[in-house]
Amino acid sequence: MCGIFASLGYAPDSVDLDSALAALSHRGPDGNNGYRNAQKQVVLGHTRLSIIDIASGGQPLYSQDREKVLICNGEIYDHQRLRAELIADGYPIATGSDSELILHLYERDGLDFTQHLRGEFAFILLDCRLQRVIACRDRFGIKPLFMHQHPDQPGQLVFASEAKALFASGLVKPVLDPIGLRDMLSFVPMDSVFEHVTALPPGHLLLVDLGTREQTLTPYWPLDLLPEPLPAGTTEATLCQSLRDHLEEAVALRLQADVPVGVYLSGGLDSTAVAAVAAKLSAKPIETFSISFSDHADFDEALIAERTARSLGARFHKVICQRDDLLAHLEDSLWFSETPAVNYNGVGKFLLSRLARQHVTCVLTGEGADEGLLGYGYFKANGQGLSSHAYGRDQAGASAASAAAADTLNEAVGFVPQPEMAELFTPGAQRMLARLFNRKHRQRLQGTSPLQRLRQRLDRRELDRLPLLNKLQTFSIRGLLSPFILANLGDRQEMAHSIEGRTPFLDHKLFQWLAKLPNEWKLRGDVEKYLLREAVKDIIPEEVYCRRKWPYITPPMWVSKRSGTAMARLIDTYLSRSALCASGLFSSNAVRLMLLIVRTSWLPGRLREKLNNLLLFMLTVQIIEKQYVQQFDQQLHTQHQRTQTAYSTLKRTTREPEAQPG
Repeated sequence: MCGIFASLGYAPDSVDLDSALAALSHRGPDGNNGYRNAQKQVVLGHTRLSIIDIASGGQPLYSQDREKVLICNGEIYDHQRLRAELIADGYPIATGSDSELILHLYERDGLDFTQHLRGEFAFILLDCRLQRVIACRDRFGIKPLFMHQHPDQPGQLVFASEAKALFASGLVKPVLDPIGLRDMLSFVPMDSVFEHVTALPPGHLLLVDLGTREQTLTPYWPLDLLPEPLPAGTTEATLCQSLRDHLEEAVALRLQADVPVGVYLSGGLDSTAVAAVAAKLSAKPIETFSISFSDHADFDEALIAERTARSLGARFHKVICQRDDLLAHLEDSLWFSETPAVNYNGVGKFLLSRLARQHVTCVLTGEGADEGLLGYGYFKANGQGLSSHAYGRDQAGASAASAAAADTLNEAVGFVPQPEMAELFTPGAQRMLARLFNRKHRQRLQGTSPLQRLRQRLDRRELDRLPLLNKLQTFSIRGLLSPFILANLGDRQEMAHSIEGRTPFLDHKLFQWLAKLPNEWKLRGDVEKYLLREAVKDIIPEEVYCRRKWPYITPPMWVSKRSGTAMARLIDTYLSRSALCASGLFSSNAVRLMLLIVRTSWLPGRLREKLNNLLLFMLTVQIIEKQYVQQFDQQLHTQHQRTQTAYSTLKRTTREPEAQPG
């Protein structure tokens, strides 16, 4: 796994490539390298975490004629078969790197080469002969690729695995986007909270003509979620076997590495299924990792996970995490995630990944199963919305929504993606949200609507052909998966500790098979992920088979000084009047009033929880603003030094075991 950086249209000597790569050193602590082409005004940079072909797989990678240059972050699976195929076709393979195959597939198949790419990846490919640059991202956005286009110079583009590298290059100034923050509070997910910073959409290819600077964005993989009837005579046993076969293939491919591979294991079905299949395929005990919230038994799944690991013959490791641990690491977690939060889930994954990196370099996770198999609570017809998942427990149904707002949503995208949106899109709710911000932003906020960005994520033409359940599934994938689940709960927290996460359930061949399956095989009555449950019944513990969905969730905490000294420090540092004035984002009066209300118990519990989540969101925004706007150079230097020290210590104190067989 790696970090990549590219600039187009800027003079190479104006790009601080060393600083940009230093910002990505946690993604690739094993080395870095760059490429500069003054004539084409292209700069490419790469930091490497060695996974495949440790000895000779450094990047950038070059074609034999040196006319094509590639930097890639991610893994291309099934690379042995592709390698043999390309060698048979006469293409010279210079390294054992799976990324090199992208170059030769492009030489052979042109822009159709994307059809052969199986895995999680983001890459930039420069073709000097055809005067073009290709940026591409995997089908689900498992691997990140942020981009900044100069607002006054459309030909100037900068790409990076994380936004911090855009800023470190000296080409882009970090500024938080109040409209984007307001949209996030309206339940419209954002790829980035920084102005003019977006992400290349998952499953898309961006072609940039270096001569004309013309850009063409093209989807290369359609997300087709329309179920199809099963062939006559299809039995449950046949479907279970097909799902098992697909899952075993996806896991086997992701066990292949030249470094140790482990599995994140909770008490849930998804991670248990992955661990059980991995244990079945591995010649020796697999390494499993879990997080324990020992001071909150209601949220602690470590005991179930440990029993599961024992039943699978796996080695079990856990990190014990208490409330003060979450607060103590909140700032570091946010530096790496670059994403505000309404809970501490990302911090928990940050700590879990730190534990795993002491034992393995790659880890398999259960992400994607809920999206493919309709596992979230909001897929059930019980009035739950997104906040039910965010809070991690059943909530009362959403309050009566404005009929006008619901009608507007139906007209725009054909359905109401979440019950909360029908409330939050009302004029009154939008005015309330605007009042949370500093006065200087309110005019801009009142001149826009979160509906604009929602339309960008959801295509009405794509949605109209789908049943309501699959429209909700589309929102889950198009709206939430990449910017939230795979970012704040996946790649960013894992790569903070130089560990690569792999997601078997997002293998696109497995996912395509699931997408065509009738919905009743995914969600049957109140039983979510029905077919998966039956397909792995014989290899998972009975208590996991019988257990209903319980999302990964960290214990909640009140944003109040009464929550202890750690919380008091955060409030004094980031939510004081002086801190709010320094950032200029939020209204200090609004924050002071909310802090006062949350301390009291006279409000109904549900409303108090909403205010508390708003406060946590504002707190985390304030932290990000200080790190990235007020103190960026200092933070960059400090975090880079920590990464170097931590990785050097890891190398001295651990010995890489043999690779896990796949």
